[in-house]
Amino acid sequence: MDQADLLAKVDEVQELVRTGVTGYLDTVERLLISIARSASAGEVSNLAMKALSAAKAHKHSGQPSNAAEPLNEALSRLRVAVAEAKTFRT
Repeated sequence: MDQADLLAKVDEVQELVRTGVTGYLDTVERLLISIARSASAGEVSNLAMKALSAAKAHKHSGQPSNAAEPLNEALSRLRVAVAEAKTFRT
């Protein structure tokens, strides 16, 4: 998976969180695991897993998607790391 693919996945996750469609957190979790597995840059994998933890915490909090600030912050850091990373697994 190349950088453009990973950025597209991060964008998809951010859009799901922004819209809060029914069942979005399950899809968010699946996409974040995919990002973590696909990235060869340790920082990207680490940040994807941190975002996954934030998504799980948000899921269990019962808060609406517009109250997902820790998750949004984690996704922003992940997006920057993907944009700056040099190599990716194929």
